[in-house]
Amino acid sequence: MRNTPFWWEEAPRQRLPDEDLPSSVDVAIVGSGYTGISAALTLSRAGRSVLVLESGDIGHGASTRNGGQVGADYKTVLDRFKVNQDSGKQQAAHAQRWACFDYLTHLIEAEGIDCQFERVGRFVGAYKPAHYDSLARDLDAAKASLGVEGHAVSRGEVHHELGTERYFGGIVLPRDASLHPGLLHQGMLERALEGDTRLAPRTTVRGVEIFGSGFTVSTNRGSVAARQVLIATNGYTGAATPGLRRGVIPVGSYMIATDEVDPAAMARIMPKGRVNSDSRKVVFYYRPSHDRRRVLIGGRVASGDVNERISARRLHAVLADIFPDLADVGVSHAWMSFVAYTFDHKAHLGVHDGLHYAMGYCGGGGPPGDLFRPLRCPENPRRPGWRNRHCRVRSPNPPLLLGHPVVCLPGRQAISVCRPLGYLERQPFSDVGAARSGQTSPPRGRADRVDPRQVATLMEFD
Repeated sequence: MRNTPFWWEEAPRQRLPDEDLPSSVDVAIVGSGYTGISAALTLSRAGRSVLVLESGDIGHGASTRNGGQVGADYKTVLDRFKVNQDSGKQQAAHAQRWACFDYLTHLIEAEGIDCQFERVGRFVGAYKPAHYDSLARDLDAAKASLGVEGHAVSRGEVHHELGTERYFGGIVLPRDASLHPGLLHQGMLERALEGDTRLAPRTTVRGVEIFGSGFTVSTNRGSVAARQVLIATNGYTGAATPGLRRGVIPVGSYMIATDEVDPAAMARIMPKGRVNSDSRKVVFYYRPSHDRRRVLIGGRVASGDVNERISARRLHAVLADIFPDLADVGVSHAWMSFVAYTFDHKAHLGVHDGLHYAMGYCGGGGPPGDLFRPLRCPENPRRPGWRNRHCRVRSPNPPLLLGHPVVCLPGRQAISVCRPLGYLERQPFSDVGAARSGQTSPPRGRADRVDPRQVATLMEFD
């Protein structure tokens, strides 16, 4: 069993050479996942010089380790506005989710990125009898208020979707899709490098200081002057930006890939090749590989970090519970990554004293990360303000505001001693970076008003 992502077989992480850091750039981006590389692609094509700083190899984090499932999670929209029944906000939030999805599909097609993108649809299984009624009821509400496409599947019809007796019915969402996350990242990276983008792998950022009208980014390999900085570290946000670190809860997400499965068995257990999940509170998601030879399953398997051998055993037990035919099939790959949750389950983006940030995708960082393009150099004036109804900066204040996250539990709830991102709006810049005494910070930006093409909207990207 390999403790590296299955996706890296086709899209291995390249160990790039350590080149000298430039003395200055227009934009320094901390983090080389979808958010960072998408921003680099956009900025370099606009004529900006960009440096992407990454503590490990480029693309080593969750962007190349996720489940490769893409879709708009309408249930989160329904739950969020259930209290006030504001159909206008529901529709706007759901439209933004599909705007992300549409942008991603346009990016893949326009750039010619071969990442095995396929609209296969999603099946959501009802884990308990009562869950079927809830799924069907929510789907009917989503059809009526949001225009969602989909249909309910009775227990007797489940075998048309999956070869299992585990579920008591379910629903099908035909617009959802699958892709290869490693090849998507690789394609975006290759196109970003066609412009003025430089990469700094294995370069740990130690601090960000205001210097004149810009910033100095200090690393283990020296310092770089940057006119603007984007923090795009999500679940890997560290001590270099303590204020941001307090605002997100890193949660481990684990995955396995099976050994090759008999073709007849694959045709029986996943006849339509869909992406799948179910109604459990602790969600597990699974799908066939693109060549329909393996099954990949992921989810949270413990309240804390566990090694890949333990997570593989637990995930395999879940898979065997759904598909007994796979009980004797081995595991070829086991891996994990960190996603970042927030207390209000919303993605957060903004500008604090000139320092840009985007994170807290709550397990949905693919399309929103691709769509996040927040940096405006001085020659590029701010466009008319636009409020993103699905992202926010200020979070509900949790009862304890003491430090960085210390405890994370599976499921929708997290117990943590953690500050929300809104805390940034009430703190001096010294809590974001090591600001020099007596220096004037760049103008404060409105963190909740961005251009429509710069929106980071939460979507499901398991």
